[in-house]
Amino acid sequence: MLAAYIVAAIVGGGMIVFSALAGLGAHADVGGGFGHDVDTGHSGFDHDASGSHDASHDSDHSHENHEGAAWLPFFSIRFWTYTVGTFGLIGTILSLTKVSVEPLTLVIAIAAGLVMGTTAAYIVRSLMKAEHATASSQEDFLGALAQVTVPIGELPGKVRTSVRGDIIDFVALSEPGETFAPGEEVMIVGLEGDKARVARKTDFLGD
Repeated sequence: MLAAYIVAAIVGGGMIVFSALAGLGAHADVGGGFGHDVDTGHSGFDHDASGSHDASHDSDHSHENHEGAAWLPFFSIRFWTYTVGTFGLIGTILSLTKVSVEPLTLVIAIAAGLVMGTTAAYIVRSLMKAEHATASSQEDFLGALAQVTVPIGELPGKVRTSVRGDIIDFVALSEPGETFAPGEEVMIVGLEGDKARVARKTDFLGD
């Protein structure tokens, strides 16, 4: 088995190095740099207590109610790259140091490979989703209609909108002198960090 471990370590390690170098090249060209894992999920907002998303808690990026709910690491090239590399490395180390014997070494190497592969695939997927959400948030929300849920005036209020099937709550700001009561429909005309700048939709769409 030692030969198999060494081959796996060399193949997996080579793929990891190649992926890292390819990722750096892609980052320099187009601002990507996460290899070949592709994720189409989109959301940069957490769920609040009512089950909607909340833009005021913008640190986690999740969309598990759609594509993410069916996500499996086995379909990721990165999963297999890190699984094979870790399997080979752990198996080689345990065999050479004689810390364990077969078949225990095989079991430990497989388990370590699966854990590392799953972890690597999940981390890269999360980074891809975060980057995607950041890049597309403004174009998704600018011009969207929203309903006022907390009065907006001199103090920020709150609005709720729906984009790509997600219900999202924003802390909302209005132009000086403008006030909006709960239930009014407004338009999101700007994003300032995790806050939305809103205006009357009639100012843009007419009556």
